[in-house]
Amino acid sequence: MAKEQRIKEVKIAVLNEAGDISYHPAVLHVCRRDVIRWTCESGPFTISFQEGSPLEEGRQLRSAAETQLLGTVSDKAERGVHYYSVAASFRGKIYLDAGCPEIIID
Repeated sequence: MAKEQRIKEVKIAVLNEAGDISYHPAVLHVCRRDVIRWTCESGPFTISFQEGSPLEEGRQLRSAAETQLLGTVSDKAERGVHYYSVAASFRGKIYLDAGCPEIIID
């Protein structure tokens, strides 16, 4: 019997002009085949994995004008911690968090 696919969510917010970025949750526990939905009300954003991606979609996901991205955790993703960076637009500027949020594949 196939495992049911779950949708897990991460909300990203650029808090101010200093570029402080928050994540809810900052650490996301997922399983293989889960779908991750990232949303950022501040504007367009990009998610990038530095050391290979656990997602079927690859190392980088970009949200042109949209405020959400979807990624599916690969069947072949290694268990453990996967760090990613976020570049997000806020009031006409782009802010980068180079590796704070993480995904843990159980």
